[in-house]
Amino acid sequence: MKHTWEIHNLNRTLSDGLIVSASYLCRTELNGESTRTIDQIELPYKDPSDADFIAYEELTQDIVVGWVTGSIDTASIYSNNSSSIAQIINDKNAITTGDGIPW
Repeated sequence: MKHTWEIHNLNRTLSDGLIVSASYLCRTELNGESTRTIDQIELPYKDPSDADFIAYEELTQDIVVGWVTGSIDTASIYSNNSSSIAQIINDKNAITTGDGIPW
């Protein structure tokens, strides 16, 4: 099973570039089937004067994905996405009839 994380939007304060929230997607894939979880998370306050503060212009998707996955229950997302894929596969395997013509 493959889980891929993406950040789709960041909300920030314009005066100091502090990231307030992040919109994310987690896509789970298995055997050609996929599902996804899309949500938004408010991030903890970080003082822009702190030595480890990262300026908005210097952020990368990997940095923000680390913040998001470090702040949420990723195991629950993985479990829910895996269950959804299992249901999709079970539903497809349960099909016993089909429509169409052979020519």
